[in-house]
Amino acid sequence: MKDRIECRCIKCDNVFTHVFQGIENPSPHRPRPIECPKCGSIELEYNEIDTVLTDYPVCPYCGFSHIEWSFEMCEDGVYTCMKCGEEFALSVQTTTQFTTAQIETEGE
Repeated sequence: MKDRIECRCIKCDNVFTHVFQGIENPSPHRPRPIECPKCGSIELEYNEIDTVLTDYPVCPYCGFSHIEWSFEMCEDGVYTCMKCGEEFALSVQTTTQFTTAQIETEGE
């Protein structure tokens, strides 16, 4: 089961990610509907394809995972799916880690 789902409010056009807690079901037919955090509306569209914080760019239209993505997809922007040809917006989050070591000097 997915632990988050991308939503768009039909009333105010707010786009947000809903994170599921516990056994909550990500079906649009659940008893407690997701509410828009901006206006409180429950009239939402759901993206059933997991496109949030994935290891590779995933097309939100067809679900194609761009595993062999090129380095030009390393920046935020609009890209075209290599499978279905639809354009989609891409937001990139990167993590930087560092490793250091002591430098040994001569005579030690």
